[in-house]
Amino acid sequence: YQLDPAWRDPTQIAPGNWNHPDCLSNHWLLIRVAEQLAGGRAIHHNALYYWPVGDMPVLAGNGSEGILYLPFHLLLGWPAGVSFYALLVLSLNGISGFALARAAGAERWASLVAIGVTGVAPYTIQELSSGRFNQVSIFWMLFSLASWIALPIAFMASSILPAAW
Repeated sequence: YQLDPAWRDPTQIAPGNWNHPDCLSNHWLLIRVAEQLAGGRAIHHNALYYWPVGDMPVLAGNGSEGILYLPFHLLLGWPAGVSFYALLVLSLNGISGFALARAAGAERWASLVAIGVTGVAPYTIQELSSGRFNQVSIFWMLFSLASWIALPIAFMASSILPAAW
């Protein structure tokens, strides 16, 4: 995985393992979706991807990720925007891991371990190597699980419930 060189010179090197066959196409799709959205064009179908049939970028992975990547692309362009976007996603993964550990009942200091485990998990780093940004964004799932676990606790602690329950 090539994140360190990308962070050293984000204007020249994009993150990813460029020996991986999916890396180029996934970066291309991420950029294409961002440029389509910036130009006010639709992303529901892309005839240039998997020519001649085409594909739906929103369903093909990085289409949905291109929406979140758009502000980075507009501010920094490619490849610098991808490096900072990857940093944000990895940071959110770590924070959501901490939130999940706390919701599951772990103490504050013990929950710090979850930051490292979810922030730079081998699975997410491998997926980042191939440019599959949509599979790196596990923070959606982790925040959802943390909320789901914390919801009954918050509900039972509220004064809405009868005292007998």
